[in-house]
Amino acid sequence: MRIQMVKTEWVLSDPMRLILAVGATFFLGCADLDEAEVATATTSSAALKSSRPPSCGPGTTLCGTTCRDLTTDEANCGACASTCGTGAMCTGGKCVNVCAPACQDADGDGFTAPACGGTDCDDQNASVHPWATEVCGDGVDNDCNGIIDDLDRDGDGYIDKMCIGFNGPGGDCWDTNDSVHPSAPEVCGDGVDNDCSGVIDDGCP
Repeated sequence: MRIQMVKTEWVLSDPMRLILAVGATFFLGCADLDEAEVATATTSSAALKSSRPPSCGPGTTLCGTTCRDLTTDEANCGACASTCGTGAMCTGGKCVNVCAPACQDADGDGFTAPACGGTDCDDQNASVHPWATEVCGDGVDNDCNGIIDDLDRDGDGYIDKMCIGFNGPGGDCWDTNDSVHPSAPEVCGDGVDNDCSGVIDDGCP
């Protein structure tokens, strides 16, 4: 049996030729892109993404380029750039003044520092507070009354003459006896320098 091969010839129509021509041009054009063009396209895409503002999650607000919690952020309390001052914290979106731990009774003498509304003028020294006894000559305001070395143990209004600055005439020569001070009348015969003049029974017959 003899088989005869038949040669078939494909004939392309004009529309098909146009489609193939366009596809070839597109393919060859893409193949001609160099590395510089690819890099430029990639960089432009990355720049576009970075320029977009971040998407903040629930409970946060975009302040500048950063998402912030306006209810607790002390630099953005209640609103962006609304800063709480020293000694304050952001609570519920409001700046609230609080007493810092360092302002508590640091020396344990029962008195707090002025920063917390207290009266302890040296909260690092337990021997210094409003109820402390003034110590003459130490150069310290022991009782926190604003005056250094103003010891007046008997409360007669006159400073112990042994204190610095009061060790001359005018000081209280017996600062545990409120009847003895520079303005007290001299009492004859009691053997006491009542007026702190340095002379006992001066002016007595």
